[in-house]
Amino acid sequence: MSGDEMATERLRAGMRDLVDGERIGAAPVAEVIRRSRARRRAVGAVAGVLACSAVAVAVALSVSVSAGGSGGGTTGPAAAPTTIEATTATPSAPALARRTVTPGTSPVDPGRAAVPGQAYPVDWGAHCGLGYLPFAGRMWRADTLVETPAGLPGPQGPNSGPPILPGYATPTSPDHLRFDAPGYLDRPITLTPIENPPLCD
Repeated sequence: MSGDEMATERLRAGMRDLVDGERIGAAPVAEVIRRSRARRRAVGAVAGVLACSAVAVAVALSVSVSAGGSGGGTTGPAAAPTTIEATTATPSAPALARRTVTPGTSPVDPGRAAVPGQAYPVDWGAHCGLGYLPFAGRMWRADTLVETPAGLPGPQGPNSGPPILPGYATPTSPDHLRFDAPGYLDRPITLTPIENPPLCD
């Protein structure tokens, strides 16, 4: 008798024993059921392991793609964003040209309408020195004593006296004035207002 025939015969005998109420050894049907359940549990465990592995691989790929897209494939702390500050070049004031005296005329005084930062042509009468300057409706006093340059022109031009220092007066604030005389002075003269200047002899 072959193996298959023996198994079939055992199954039939077991079924007959179940019907007759006799138990001669373990029932083949119970054995088959036990083995089927064991196979299902094994298959379920393998499927769970495979599912966890697939989730882990997907998470790893997601992290890798995110790192590659944001950091160019590099790892480590994110680089601080580069800030570019826009700068605007401030145009420098044009250089002041040397002035000369126009015989018989004087520059127009702007009075109280003088604009801060704007240079106004001024002929500074220097017959009493360079101590006091009338400008924009006020009298201004030099902060430091400045020696009168030699060879200054007069009201009618060179050698006509009294001496005049042709230059520019620039208000720098409501109470500060700067006087420049290119070609005559090496540096500007700063002045502040005064209420009662002394008389010029």
